[in-house]
Amino acid sequence: MPSSPDVATVVIKTPRGIRFDCSGCGNCCLQWPVPLTPRDVEAIETHQPAGQPSPTRRLAAGRLNMQTFTHSLEKKSDGRCIFLTDENRCQLHARHGAPGKPSMCRLFPYTFSETPVGICASVSFASSAVLFNSGKLLSEQTDFLKEKYDLFQELFPTLQLDWKTAQLLDGTALSLESLQSLHYEYSETITPNADETELPPTDMYAKLRQMSARAANLLPSRSAAERMPPVEARPKIIDQIVLKYLAKLYFPTDVFSNDVFDLDIGGLMKDLVSAPDLVLFDANQIPYRFKDLIQLKLGKLEPALQDLLDRFLYCRVFSWLYFGPGFHHLSLLAGIHHLMHLAVLIRLKIKCFMLDHNSQSIEIADMAEIVRTMERRLTQLQLSSNSIAGLEVLLPSLERADRIGFLAE
Repeated sequence: MPSSPDVATVVIKTPRGIRFDCSGCGNCCLQWPVPLTPRDVEAIETHQPAGQPSPTRRLAAGRLNMQTFTHSLEKKSDGRCIFLTDENRCQLHARHGAPGKPSMCRLFPYTFSETPVGICASVSFASSAVLFNSGKLLSEQTDFLKEKYDLFQELFPTLQLDWKTAQLLDGTALSLESLQSLHYEYSETITPNADETELPPTDMYAKLRQMSARAANLLPSRSAAERMPPVEARPKIIDQIVLKYLAKLYFPTDVFSNDVFDLDIGGLMKDLVSAPDLVLFDANQIPYRFKDLIQLKLGKLEPALQDLLDRFLYCRVFSWLYFGPGFHHLSLLAGIHHLMHLAVLIRLKIKCFMLDHNSQSIEIADMAEIVRTMERRLTQLQLSSNSIAGLEVLLPSLERADRIGFLAE
């Protein structure tokens, strides 16, 4: 991919109808590890009272794209940032203004992707303001976004995304020309109206299925995506096993203390081979039979709930953070179907919440926490090569993509 453009001349694409202004909720300062650059450490320790222990901790060598960061900010015993007041305000910001905060805090919740069609901005759904789509439209933040993109490049100088390596299916190359052509088809599918102020149409799940069908048209045959090795488990049981293990990854019992960010691909494969008659969806402290979840019909979500789900999926597609170098080098079909599984997981979690609380509905704030948890886990994923290989076998199935939506109706 060509070198990054000069920030002064860069054009940043923004997702339609997506808003953000900091709401001061403090949620980004809870539990999240905050990586620090040497400059951040110097600024913090310069203002640290004499005799006080350092609030920073040196990091072990990590991923290549995180080498800018050498330390992390310590947390209190309850997981709150050491500089967060009881009123959920940042002491560093109060004392020194926004420039006094660590670089990653100043960047949050913005993120950027260099794609074959330009630089795409997006936002993290770990932010309350993003979850509730409050504030100014991203399309109205042009100059501010350029400043944030400049900071993004400074923090991630080695993050060069080579889209020439993208694949349609594992082992099936996807040319840049075909990728760009599909992108424009997808854009027309998802956002046919060019009005930047309007939100994308509802039911992104159906749009993802259309995207899958368009990609599948490039395959030599439909059966090319059905590469599951022979196992005794019935297809519907395989669907449930895949969802069970994805749920364990994205919704661990204790999301804050769990430090495992990889799929248990070994356990998944053992379950496939053992071909169980019963699979439990144990993303909650109370495991549920899929039969019980299927019998509880959600139907059409309330507009605010559907809007949240659609915006979450739409931003992933818009910013290309769902396949290829944008997401663990999954193939295009595996990436689309992974998003479909995420949508199903969110709806299944809603069902679990309703059963847990003996309720016929769910409040938007409770669904927001479900999406926030998933976003946090997506940010922290460190999938092994074995996990990626397993997902490439399990996710591209067009037949499975046609079936899984039934589980979350």
